[in-house]
Amino acid sequence: MQRHMPIGYKMVDGKIEIETDKAEIVKMIFTDYLNGNSMLSIAKMLMKNGVRNGNDKVNWTHCSVGKILGNYKYMGDEFYPQIIDKSVFTAVQERRKEISEHFGKGVKRETIFTDKIFCGECGKPYRKHGKSVWKCKSYAHCKNLLDRK
Repeated sequence: MQRHMPIGYKMVDGKIEIETDKAEIVKMIFTDYLNGNSMLSIAKMLMKNGVRNGNDKVNWTHCSVGKILGNYKYMGDEFYPQIIDKSVFTAVQERRKEISEHFGKGVKRETIFTDKIFCGECGKPYRKHGKSVWKCKSYAHCKNLLDRK
């Protein structure tokens, strides 16, 4: 069973339904983002206006806004009713990708050691984290104790 219900939905008699007031917040986030507002400015505006998040707290960050913008469930599926039109969702994802590429996020940073150093425990390649730290690509799940410092 899912432990977290995305903001804008509620469970009623075992079925997921739209929670109208929270769904309006979701729609506003998508609209504001498409109108050129950043995720951080949206988060600040939500906090300034005392808008409560899915945990019923006035606590918003650019990450929490980003999670809403990236949640495909808002387009609707067999369990979740549609809150956001597919064309709006797609336009938001395109804008997010453009911004990410503009700032060089998600770009694989190659070095002379990329794909040349491999974990002796699981065999995954090592990746650079920060300026001088190298970790196994699956360091969170790998048994290699060297990556757990």
